[in-house]
Amino acid sequence: MNGQTRISRRHFAKATALGSVLLGGGGAALLTVRPASAQNGDVQYVCNSNDVNVRDDYGLSSNVIGTLYVGDVVNYLGDSIDADGYTWMLVNKAGTGLNGWVASAFLDGGSPGGWPEGTPVHVTSDNVNLRFGAGLGYGVVGTFDTGTNAWVVAGPQSADGYTWYKISMIIDGQGAVGWMADDFLAWGHNGGGNDGGTSFPIGAWMMTTTDLNLRSGAGTGYGVIGVYPEGTAATVLDGPVSANGYQWYRVEIADDGNVGWFAGEFLTFAPTEPTGTRVRVADGPLNVRSEPSLSGSVILTVETGATGRIVDASFVRADGYTWVNVEWFNQAGTVGWVANDFLAWDA
Repeated sequence: MNGQTRISRRHFAKATALGSVLLGGGGAALLTVRPASAQNGDVQYVCNSNDVNVRDDYGLSSNVIGTLYVGDVVNYLGDSIDADGYTWMLVNKAGTGLNGWVASAFLDGGSPGGWPEGTPVHVTSDNVNLRFGAGLGYGVVGTFDTGTNAWVVAGPQSADGYTWYKISMIIDGQGAVGWMADDFLAWGHNGGGNDGGTSFPIGAWMMTTTDLNLRSGAGTGYGVIGVYPEGTAATVLDGPVSANGYQWYRVEIADDGNVGWFAGEFLTFAPTEPTGTRVRVADGPLNVRSEPSLSGSVILTVETGATGRIVDASFVRADGYTWVNVEWFNQAGTVGWVANDFLAWDA
């Protein structure tokens, strides 16, 4: 397929899951890969409290090497790690040679370089539209209220007097991806349900961030059902349950249907839908094509609300879209490719 990239479910998830990988040997520390936009310190944050410690390493046990006060500006250097109940960011105090780690709870976003992919954000007003594209002329995916947590997927883009970010969120086990004006977004998660830590709603699609044991119960003393590689997708069935220093979630593995318990510290939200997931058209009419590209012949047109299921979790990137192979209900089982941008999915 000329100009097309086929991406397995595992590798597509791995490539787009907020740019995160799990550190080895350090337990549950989560390292965000340094984004290109942050390499020159062009992503900035503002300190929101006084007497905030700057440390020589992440974690409360590290040495204090400086102090920030309300209004101090820092340049984000691209690394962030979860430890001791905080997300620690490696920063430079603007205009100084002070480089160190600061708890993100004491920093507010405000970045001329824009938020990098994977930045946690939350909605700051009620009934804010999430749109299919960066602009007021695009259709509405849904509306979301104050406190809704999300992650930046792409952006920024300027249109219609706003700066837009493509964001991903999961609400009540259902996913939504679209564009929102940053006037209605603030940096960081609000600490509720899906707060970027280890609190995941039942029904959410998750994926492993490292090779991980699936256990028969919630704890390290239970038997290992199997070892699943990084990027394995699963559905949350129950949890969390605290045991042995971890938060455990009962999950169903998408690939083989096995059910067991994963430690939540080694999971993240999966932005893709595994085989068998039910989907519906969020913005129709939508062309179903014979091939995963705009040049594929149209074999069916489905209206808003039409439903189906994903039959092949190997996605294809072509012509500016990610294409998904779907079997359509009530359409004589017709199978064809549609652009994922115009779908919503059900847990």
